[in-house]
Amino acid sequence: MAEPKLEFRIVRDVKDQKIQMDNMSVDVSNALLIILKATTRIVELTPNHKNIRICVKEGSAVVSIQGTAVEAVQKQFTQIVERKSSNKELVEEWRNIQTLFTSNGIQYEAAFKVGTSSTSIIDSLTSKKQFRTKRKSRPAVSLNIAFLTGKLIAVGGKNPNIHVDIEDQERIVISCTELGANKAKAFLYKQILISTWCTKTGENNKYELCDSYWENQINMFNEFREFVSKLKKATDEIESLKMIHYKCQEILKEKEYMKYRRFLRLFNTERHDINVLKTLLIVTRPFSEQEDIKLIYDEIDQKFKKKFEKLK
Repeated sequence: MAEPKLEFRIVRDVKDQKIQMDNMSVDVSNALLIILKATTRIVELTPNHKNIRICVKEGSAVVSIQGTAVEAVQKQFTQIVERKSSNKELVEEWRNIQTLFTSNGIQYEAAFKVGTSSTSIIDSLTSKKQFRTKRKSRPAVSLNIAFLTGKLIAVGGKNPNIHVDIEDQERIVISCTELGANKAKAFLYKQILISTWCTKTGENNKYELCDSYWENQINMFNEFREFVSKLKKATDEIESLKMIHYKCQEILKEKEYMKYRRFLRLFNTERHDINVLKTLLIVTRPFSEQEDIKLIYDEIDQKFKKKFEKLK
């Protein structure tokens, strides 16, 4: 059986005239050079390419490569079409051919061939979807939100804090604002449901109060806790941000604006990734004048702007 082959053929020029190797226009000659240069580099970037041979011949103007390693060239091309290739140089050479095939009105053919079988790739090379390297996935958003249930033992301190006996754990101290401390007083010596921002410091955890929930809000508490638990299992940043976006839409669709304000509180800190804050601002903007939402929207907006300035 004949060896695998990749063949590029310049068929007709811009005037719809058949190509003759001994009578080429400047445009056709330049096209031939671009194809030959790109093809040569594609071969160089292919593993075990020593057995591949490059051929330029008549029959229109034809540039072809042939050899068993052409199978690897075809596999690499498929990855590029599917945007699964991280090989920047290789993608660039195929993009050079793609740009040529869509830019100058010259007619081309391109195909992988094995024996009598031929697989045209001209549609992929003339597609409006430009070849790009594989998108590098960023890790999932790192969240430091923790939901705790316990008995509130003390409130106060020069630097406001609350002391909570957590179920099956020792007593922990949670820093808070004066407003948060005053709100927590209502739970003194009672069970308290709280969300916190938790930071690892050496072998210990440092807690900062995010929000507290009344007993009749336990369903909201559990819903938020379950959502954050699922969010922490996201595989990459895109999935994380989508989950946050859809959760926002879910609550807003039901016009539960007070509940939405409580949801936003979970992310109302500069500790969270700037893209999380941006996502929240985008989905919340149409509702930013809502009485229950306006204040916290403005607070998140200020935190986003502050983080953005630091990145400049």
